[in-house]
Amino acid sequence: MSALIGSPTARHIMTYAEDLRGGGVERAQLRLARGWLAAGRRVTLAIETIDGPLAAELPDGLEIVAPSRLLALPGVVRRLAPDIIFCPGNFYTGIAAWTRLRLGRHCPPIVAKMSNAPARADHSRAMHAAHQLWLAGHGRFLDHLVAMTPATADEAARATHMVGRTSVIPNPPAVPVPAALPDLPPRYILGVGRLEPQKRWDRLIAALPLLADPTVPLVILGEGGCAAQSRRRSARSVWPTASCCSVTAAIRCPSWRARTCWR
Repeated sequence: MSALIGSPTARHIMTYAEDLRGGGVERAQLRLARGWLAAGRRVTLAIETIDGPLAAELPDGLEIVAPSRLLALPGVVRRLAPDIIFCPGNFYTGIAAWTRLRLGRHCPPIVAKMSNAPARADHSRAMHAAHQLWLAGHGRFLDHLVAMTPATADEAARATHMVGRTSVIPNPPAVPVPAALPDLPPRYILGVGRLEPQKRWDRLIAALPLLADPTVPLVILGEGGCAAQSRRRSARSVWPTASCCSVTAAIRCPSWRARTCWR
């Protein structure tokens, strides 16, 4: 992330997370940390627990501190005095706000990444209104915002009232992890991502019977709280028996060995 490694003063970057269970936010965070370390920066990860499949992707040289909970982050920042704080995604901006509130003018600059679209399709009308109100206050505790695409950056800048303080920085590429691939059919539709409501896998599953060849199976590589729901939805789909969706949910990531399958 050049916005961080390009500054001559940000020698020590601190970022934070709950755990390493396998979210895309945390995976991208570790890739960024690897790049910052390669650029000669000191990088500290404040994390409640390093348990989880992504522990195998922790880069060498990363300093780890383990507060009992992320609400203790202001004390960690006060003690280690980083030059900048990186908030890895929308889920963690509440901790950024708390840290700014606790440290006030002694808080280092906070850069946050917009990891979800500002307007989420899975939100109800009331939740959407509350979320937009929350985003509108981000400019009060964030110094800069980054997004992965120009379209998201424009939308996020308006939603957070941070026009002129938003940059476009794509996620760094994944580091190859040697592993055995799942057994896959010769032809399939591949979906990659977390099984969470905002990913709208329900739309893809609902569209499958409309394909020119409805016998082509769907393979989803991901994990998340909606695995059982997706399984039930695929079972309810009105398809010929021979074309029942075959969904493969990798427990960790596309290259992970462990997986569960259902038909």
